[in-house]
Amino acid sequence: MMKEDSKKAYIRTFFRFAQYFTYIIYKLLFRISIKGINNIPLTGGVIIASNHASILDPPALGCVMPREVSFFAKKELFPVPLVGWFISYTKAIPVDRKGHSANALKAMMKYLKKGRAVVIFPEGTKTKTGEFLKPKSGAGMAAVIADVPVVPCWIQGSFKAKPLASKLTIHFLTPFRPDEIKAQTKKEHYLLVSERIIYDINKLYEKHMAVLNKAKS
Repeated sequence: MMKEDSKKAYIRTFFRFAQYFTYIIYKLLFRISIKGINNIPLTGGVIIASNHASILDPPALGCVMPREVSFFAKKELFPVPLVGWFISYTKAIPVDRKGHSANALKAMMKYLKKGRAVVIFPEGTKTKTGEFLKPKSGAGMAAVIADVPVVPCWIQGSFKAKPLASKLTIHFLTPFRPDEIKAQTKKEHYLLVSERIIYDINKLYEKHMAVLNKAKS
């Protein structure tokens, strides 16, 4: 299913089962593939920061991870039978409809400091055009305060993806630490870290498009 280092992260049995089941579906319907999986640290707190173009993105990320990860989930889902049990089992972080609440931020920090991986979408919402959106400062704030590495991630092909016709490729980029980025204020630091994520993703996107255009010419 995926390449891993010789040192494997511990993944609970049902989490692993859910991963394989979802992966098979994505492989059949969207020919999912992964690049740069070894850029994800197998231990310690880490933020996986991805672009967001479709509802397909969270399950696609979850099913290829070499370790357990936590996502954000609307708090209204937690009382729902089965759904609530599953997202609680995966240690999802409840948020209100307005976004990342203070309680959600505290829960994320707690997970990160305990050595857990958390997936976050720096843009804050799905793109409606397929283009990358300006990042919010939340991802940068979490990385700076928790002092954990960030792995930028580009999900290629999920925007308006069609089963059996589209191909999804997940690119995990080289991680960076928030202290690599200098700023004069904390607020600026948070935003610059978030902007670095989208910058790295966009740089890979532009490189990919240059190759495609060269092949067509």
